[in-house]
Amino acid sequence: MQYNDSCEKILLGWLSNYINWSIYVQNQEAVIHDLQTEIALEAAPKTTHYSFEPGGAGWNKPSPEEAAFERKEVKQRQLNEMKIRYKKLTTRLENIDRSMAALSGTDEQIVRQRGIYRKKWEAIAAYVHCDESLCRKRYHRAIRQMVCMIFGPSVGPSQANLFSGPGN
Repeated sequence: MQYNDSCEKILLGWLSNYINWSIYVQNQEAVIHDLQTEIALEAAPKTTHYSFEPGGAGWNKPSPEEAAFERKEVKQRQLNEMKIRYKKLTTRLENIDRSMAALSGTDEQIVRQRGIYRKKWEAIAAYVHCDESLCRKRYHRAIRQMVCMIFGPSVGPSQANLFSGPGN
């Protein structure tokens, strides 16, 4: 089985967006809460007023009830779309966090410094007290481990694929 480079590229993109997505998720929590409150506090539509006077000005205008219902429906759709995006990103961030936590402390720091904070190899080597070439090797090995953890054993290198064997 061949190692899947496209999954590695996806993970590297996720790591480079990690900080922005984390802040976006925090901001979305507040926006979702505000929209939920707004929907809950939406004023009840006015009731129809009956009178003995002939009415009907001749134009087709939605009743206040219909207009209020449509506004509430639009806000509810907006809320549902926000919740879907929020859930997708939180799941992605949680997968990254769990995978990094499963790495050794040094490997986690190397991935964090290079993948998320985009530090140079010299700075990372000084930070983790390792040689630059060793940092690079550990980084690439850790990224491959994370790819396998996040996308499953079928995309990882054959040595890491514990679920396939002669009988499977």
